[in-house]
Amino acid sequence: MLSRICRELQKSWADTQPFRLLACWIFFAFLLYSLLYLLALLLAGTYNPLNELGQHFRNAFSGRESTGLLGVMLTALLGFAAQQWRILVDETKIREERRRQALEELENLNQALRTKRYREAISLYWNFSDKCKLLWEGLGIEKYLQAIWREKASRPLQVWVDLCQQTYTPELRIEVLEALVWAWRMDREKRDLVQQRLNQVIIPPQLPVLESLVEDDPKGLPLLRSEAVRKQLDALTVESLPEDHWESLERLRTWCSVPIRLPSLWARVERPAEPEKVRESLSAFGLSDNPFGPERAELDPWLEDYGAWPASLELARGPRPALIFGAPGSGRTAAAHLLFQDCISPPASPNEPDVFPVHLSGVETWPQTSNDWLRILAREMTEVLLRLCADDPYGLFEHKAGPAIAQLIGSSLGSMEAVEADLRRAGLSGEALDYVLGEIREAGLGDYRELDSTTLLDLLGRARPAYAKHTYILMDVPGISPKTDHAKKAVSLAALISLASPLLSRGVYLKLFLPEEMRSDLEPLWPEEPLSLTWTEAELREMLEQRLQKVGLQTLNAIVSAADYPPDPDTWLIRSAEGNPRKLVRLGNQMIRAAARRASS
Repeated sequence: MLSRICRELQKSWADTQPFRLLACWIFFAFLLYSLLYLLALLLAGTYNPLNELGQHFRNAFSGRESTGLLGVMLTALLGFAAQQWRILVDETKIREERRRQALEELENLNQALRTKRYREAISLYWNFSDKCKLLWEGLGIEKYLQAIWREKASRPLQVWVDLCQQTYTPELRIEVLEALVWAWRMDREKRDLVQQRLNQVIIPPQLPVLESLVEDDPKGLPLLRSEAVRKQLDALTVESLPEDHWESLERLRTWCSVPIRLPSLWARVERPAEPEKVRESLSAFGLSDNPFGPERAELDPWLEDYGAWPASLELARGPRPALIFGAPGSGRTAAAHLLFQDCISPPASPNEPDVFPVHLSGVETWPQTSNDWLRILAREMTEVLLRLCADDPYGLFEHKAGPAIAQLIGSSLGSMEAVEADLRRAGLSGEALDYVLGEIREAGLGDYRELDSTTLLDLLGRARPAYAKHTYILMDVPGISPKTDHAKKAVSLAALISLASPLLSRGVYLKLFLPEEMRSDLEPLWPEEPLSLTWTEAELREMLEQRLQKVGLQTLNAIVSAADYPPDPDTWLIRSAEGNPRKLVRLGNQMIRAAARRASS
């Protein structure tokens, strides 16, 4: 109370300053006029100058002699006007300087928003809002601040500022939920207010509304999986809820808990169609499709269902490096694909738990040094993380590996423009895109900065989703062709193998599926016994049975002619394959086509 009274007195004193100055000028003008009049009397030899001076002033104020009074007032007003003009000029200069400095400070906010440094931007906004009420009052800065904020700030930050200024309970909408998720990460200084707003919108009666938002809006599930919303749901107990809200809470928690998994390597692959006559014959046999299909594993998405795993590859599973050699057609590509599939399926509890798989494919050049391989591995891992960003833009960066993920993405792609382009290609857009770009910018990157090998190794070991404890790098190397420089390829793979040990110490496991003809070059470089991809007749029989059951067939006897094949065509096919899955598929396709020709004739 006392401080407020003092401030009011200071303000009143400041407001009366012009009147006080005018009174001073009048006083000094009278003093100057009196001195001049006394001097004139003395020079004239008047005997009693003081009496004369008094009589002169009485005459002036009684109206009988107004010249003196007018002189005094004119002198005072001229002096007062001159001083006020000088004060006004000085105040204008000071005001313009303060205004210039304030606008320069606003440019920092503009720059932070433009470069998506959102934590810095929201902190600057609150700081400048306070300054507009105190230091910048009367400078007209408030309108510029709000114009920059409306034009440059991402929509969730604008909504968050509105929520801070509201005195009523906000309505639960996607826009409000998104603003709270952003503020939870970006506005640490107001974390208590964020929590207060979350307590207002995520309450038991609103759980069915939240469930509906998650189901109906594509933004819903990523927001639900964010730390802010997840913690709020965890704080609710079933005992505190009405019975009709129990199921909503359980469904919401289930959606939160299931990790976002990578899509299958066959996600966008369609099985090649069979020729029309073959399709007609298969239909006549009562089959839904050809049980053999493509010889190349990467072209057959059905391998997800009937892919077999031989005993010779058991040691290729688990958190350990593996070097696997296999002859042409032995199933190296299928094995790499199926191991990747085991890391992501079933989504709630994969066969290979706690693993972040990276399938290395499409290596067009063969690097000759380990450092070059590190950059390729970093880029491939970045591509996989970008796909996860599209599905889980908030949750991916909120755990302890978030900064490493952001740094790896930023350093691998080279610039924020490249990062944004790749994120858009991965399917990210709108506010979620801005959020991810902001997280990558917060990692201290934005322009290309080449990292040393130790830093890259550390990033490869730390940049993985929250659910993963290990990283598998799976690579299926194609066989040697006449156009392939065998020696160059061997040197390149030797450089890659040299990274197995430093990657192992960081929880990253190389699993290389290599052609048999490279064994002599690379086996001596591997510290342990390499694996050989081989198949027994029993394992090929299991493979055949799974394929036949997929299309509703128990045995090939139902479709092949006894005149063309032995009484047990299944056993004949298995033995003719000679331990080679590709040969089994090839011979099986020949049997299917022969049966189709016989049926059509």
